[in-house]
Amino acid sequence: MGLFTSVLAIAATAGSQIYKGMEQKKTANRNAAIADQQAGLIDEQAGLEAYRYDRAKQRYAGAATARTAKSGFAMSGSPMAVMLDSLTQIELDKSIGQFNLDMEKRYARSGADEYRRQGSSAFSQGLVNAFSSTLRGGYDYGMRSGMLLPKPQSTNSIPTF
Repeated sequence: MGLFTSVLAIAATAGSQIYKGMEQKKTANRNAAIADQQAGLIDEQAGLEAYRYDRAKQRYAGAATARTAKSGFAMSGSPMAVMLDSLTQIELDKSIGQFNLDMEKRYARSGADEYRRQGSSAFSQGLVNAFSSTLRGGYDYGMRSGMLLPKPQSTNSIPTF
């Protein structure tokens, strides 16, 4: 194989390894963008859920007040204690839901970051592989062509001191 063919083969191998790393990085970036969108949707879901719980508290407080007033009782003592306990439970459920959604969002963001790290690593690995292949190809060509082999020394000459 001639020098031109060897260089072309080495360049093609190195180029394909770099291209592979670039493609893996693009795929990882697309996956990261999807995970980021998912985190954004979880934020929207958290807002809607918080609104739903706030509306439930308002409806419950209004209904409890109306029932108590209809019965002829004042909104104090036991009716107030029951209403406050129920409102506290609704708020606690809301907090648990918000916490769970926050954890989902963090998980999605963490996944996005991991995809980005994998993409960067794949690209770097492609560059390292290309460099390694280039060195290996050059070494192999040099060995095959005899360029890297030591020149035989003549045993006829007498060294002079």
